[in-house]
Amino acid sequence: MVFAVATFIAQVVSIWARPGSTTIVNGIINAFIIAVTIVVVAIPEGLPLAVTIALAYSTKKMYQDQCLIRVLAACETMGNATNICSDKTGTLTENRMTVVEGWFANTIFNQDEFQRASLMESVKRMIAEHVSCNRSAYLVRVDQEGHKLERPTIIGNKTEGALIMMIQNWGFTYEEVHQEAFHPETDRVFSFNSAKKRSTAVVQQKDGTVRIFCKGASEWILKDCTHFTDKNGTVAPLTADKREALERHILSMAENALRTLCLAHKDYRSAAALPQGWDENPPDNTELILDCIVGIIDPLREDVKEAVRIAQQAGVTVRMVTGDNIATACAIARQCGILTPTGLAAEGPTFRKMKPKEVDAILPRLQVLARSSPDDKFLLVTRLNGYGIPETKADWEKKFKDREGVTWEKDRDNLLPGYREEWEESRPEGGQVVGVTGDGTNDAPALKAADVGLAMGITGTKVAQSAADIVILDDKFSSIVKAISWGRSVYDNIRKFLQFQLCVNIVALSTVFIAAVAGVAVPLNAVQLLWINLVMDTMGALAKGSEMPTPALLERKPYKRSASLISRPMLRNMLCESAFQLILILILLFAGPGLFGVPPSTYCDEYEVKRSSTMWDLTTNLKSPTGQFTCSDFNKYCRNK
Repeated sequence: MVFAVATFIAQVVSIWARPGSTTIVNGIINAFIIAVTIVVVAIPEGLPLAVTIALAYSTKKMYQDQCLIRVLAACETMGNATNICSDKTGTLTENRMTVVEGWFANTIFNQDEFQRASLMESVKRMIAEHVSCNRSAYLVRVDQEGHKLERPTIIGNKTEGALIMMIQNWGFTYEEVHQEAFHPETDRVFSFNSAKKRSTAVVQQKDGTVRIFCKGASEWILKDCTHFTDKNGTVAPLTADKREALERHILSMAENALRTLCLAHKDYRSAAALPQGWDENPPDNTELILDCIVGIIDPLREDVKEAVRIAQQAGVTVRMVTGDNIATACAIARQCGILTPTGLAAEGPTFRKMKPKEVDAILPRLQVLARSSPDDKFLLVTRLNGYGIPETKADWEKKFKDREGVTWEKDRDNLLPGYREEWEESRPEGGQVVGVTGDGTNDAPALKAADVGLAMGITGTKVAQSAADIVILDDKFSSIVKAISWGRSVYDNIRKFLQFQLCVNIVALSTVFIAAVAGVAVPLNAVQLLWINLVMDTMGALAKGSEMPTPALLERKPYKRSASLISRPMLRNMLCESAFQLILILILLFAGPGLFGVPPSTYCDEYEVKRSSTMWDLTTNLKSPTGQFTCSDFNKYCRNK
């Protein structure tokens, strides 16, 4: 606007400074047209086009890299992510689980002995019934064309699939066992309860008794057990020494990066002996009989170590958020390179009871959150980026209205996720940019709270995918790193276009303004300025918006939330480039005719012929009866005459 007003004033002044050059009305109109054109040209209208092209192009390319973009802006946001909170199973690991060792009916079988394990048939049968009834997974043994698969495909929970494969190796067919033992009319299956850390099946036996099958987290099931199944199939009391030995064995397996799982049962004399309300809340947390503890291996993906290293090199903090035992989680996190010697690991139940200030103290070093629930993941995300933190006292009280005895005055500094004023005071630089992975329905709140929600395409539920911004089609962590690279490419491409466009605009507008002030004919008229604007906007946006990412993009830190779109290096480049171009153009404008020996005018000379001339008949010899003829007319009628 300043350029436009200054140029308009300079051109209006030149009307009186050079009398006879043009009429006052025409001069003012021409000055006004140039001023309006400058306003149009000065605005980089091509920026929205460049952004759209960059996002659309990267969306197509990211799909080829197994990243399905559901929210277009997530492409650019992902490039500046500072934290990735990743699940373990299926993202960092292959999600191909296999039982490789365990404790079965008071007998320990290590990985070398497991394939040759010898158990009583009654014990095997009981475990087979448990696995067959208390499950939601199943096996697919043939492909779509009817050919037998080399390894059956597990549909559903892969941990349950590993147990099914185990009893299959023992000689049991889970469909047949389920058909014999489970009766849908009387029996019930309760899906995994994240509060109890177990899934349960209530099955009526042929002799009229009722058996409760419980399967879940080792430490949770073990603390509810009072007896165990001995190697001969009898039930023995679980003493303190025996419990301690089992806990040591669980820890040993967990430290070897094995997921541990306990299977237990509880018997009732009849259906009438079941407590009231068992069909809503099964009696599965007291006086259990421990049957077996299995160690399940889930190998790391081949590319995960390198992908984690690249992400960390790019300034992204990678955190593992998992429901596994903390020892298992730490062992796998070390293998991935996530857990460093100075890093911290915490458990969900401990994390959610911490004060906001205590959480802030460990957040920079927190790299593993084990035994976490979806609520713990949500709390972690909100504390990192500030999403959903209560803004006012009324919002805080509404959030905790179901917590008896909790008041704003007494507890606002003691309960997560805190409140807005406290959160902002502890983070003067602003919150983190957080990407979160999730595959379950319960992960939807955390995916929504994240700056970029990343749902799994293979194992993810429809609810999780609908809540996410990006769907990782192959469930690999390396695809997340590719998304970061594309996001940075989009951001840098937009900056490159902006630098290019503003540089062109500065030179064009400065040239017009200086020419107007100097009193010479404007070198670029309105049409020419608009043409430059059109070509530079469209062609520049197309060229700059479609540049591919390079490995160098992941060798720098992410930009802060508050970072300006025009950085200091960009400003320096624009000023230097504009100065060079402007000096060159001004030399051509003022000294060009003398340097190259051409007439000092931008237009061809016109020769005016008066009507009283006897040498020309304007009505017959010239096409235009206006009293003027141009250079082309002169060459046609006067050359060599």
